[in-house]
Amino acid sequence: MHFRRPEPARCRRDDNELAGGGRERHAARHAHGDRRRSWRAWQNHDGAFFRSTLADDHIDVGFSGPVDKQAVVVGVLSPACTVRSFEVEGFRLLAVDANTAVLTYRARQDTMCGAFRVPSPTWVSALYVKRGGRWQNLVFQQTQAQP
Repeated sequence: MHFRRPEPARCRRDDNELAGGGRERHAARHAHGDRRRSWRAWQNHDGAFFRSTLADDHIDVGFSGPVDKQAVVVGVLSPACTVRSFEVEGFRLLAVDANTAVLTYRARQDTMCGAFRVPSPTWVSALYVKRGGRWQNLVFQQTQAQP
């Protein structure tokens, strides 16, 4: 079963400073904004959001292993998961270059998928690439963290 992820509540000043110059700061702002919209889209079962923001070759590594973009969209559209609440903290952004950025953070969530409680807390990492002038989420991963 595939699980979506929480995203940062807001972009902090130090996150942008980690990103460096102008293009890299833009990557930071995009990554943070994408996470906020992503969480709401998952909560609202909005598959169209994920179709438009995930790279076509997207890989999502969740608790059941890797899945592709289509599996993410199908999972988001399914009513199987209910996100009751979430908290996110400790955002770090590494701008690798003008077209590549990695966002990491810690998440706590109360999410049920059927009778299965999604593991929480987790460490989250998301790799963004800029292709054709557009930022896309290429890789997303969750790792269960110590409480």
